[in-house]
Amino acid sequence: MNKQTLIGIVLVIVVAGIVFKTRHNSISGVAEDAEIAKESISDQGLAMAQVGVPKSEGQSSVSEAREKELSATAVGPPHAEELKQYRVIKNKAFLTDEEKALRKSFLENNEMLRNLGTYLKTPATEESDSEEAKNAATDLLLEAIKDEKSAAAEAALQEVIADNTIENTQMDPAQRESLAGVKAEILYHWSAIDPEKVSQIEEWLPGPVSKKIWQNVLKAQNQNRAESHNETFKSLSK
Repeated sequence: MNKQTLIGIVLVIVVAGIVFKTRHNSISGVAEDAEIAKESISDQGLAMAQVGVPKSEGQSSVSEAREKELSATAVGPPHAEELKQYRVIKNKAFLTDEEKALRKSFLENNEMLRNLGTYLKTPATEESDSEEAKNAATDLLLEAIKDEKSAAAEAALQEVIADNTIENTQMDPAQRESLAGVKAEILYHWSAIDPEKVSQIEEWLPGPVSKKIWQNVLKAQNQNRAESHNETFKSLSK
C-alpha cells in the first residue's frame, strides 16, 4: 500500500517511565521519570515518543481470558502464507492480472480480515518476521478500507483501537510497546484515509494511554501538513 511521506517530528510526553515503541523501529530504551526517550519510524520519517500513564484507582485490568490470549505462544500469524503473498504484491510497482486478482481476493476475504484484526490485538514476538507480519496485516486492513470500503476491515480495526489491554500498567512493558506501535500506526493512517472518522475514533479510545498516543498522532499530522505547506510555498517562490 502506498503511504504518504511523514515528516519527522519528536513528540515527547513524559508521564511515567514506560516508553512505547512505534512501528518499524526497535525500542531505544526505558525512560525514568522526567527522562526523554526518542524513537523513529525509519521508513516514514516519523519520530514519536509514547509513554505509559500511572494506573489510577479503579482502572480496569486485562480480563483473565485476555491474559491467557496474550500469554499463549503462537506458532505464527493467521493466514501466514497469504500475508507473505500480499507483502510481495504490495511492494511491486506493476502487477500481473493474476496478482491483481489475488490482491483483490485478500481485500474481500472477510474472514481473513477479521482474523487479522484479532491478530493485531496480540503483542508481536521478538522475531522480525512477526513484526513484518503485523505490518502487512495492518497494511492489508487499511487498504481494504481505502479501496474496497470494507465493513469487515473497519470492524477489525475498530476493535484494535478500542482494545483496553494497553491500559493495564501491570502487564509486561514489551507487550505494551508492541500494542502501542500497532495502535499508533492504525490511528495515524486510518484518520488520514478517512478524516470524517476522527470523531468516532476519539469515542473508541479506551483510556489515558490510548488517548496520549492519539494526541501524538494528531500533532504529527499537523506538523506534517505545516511542513508540506512550507515546502510547497518554497518551491513556488523559486
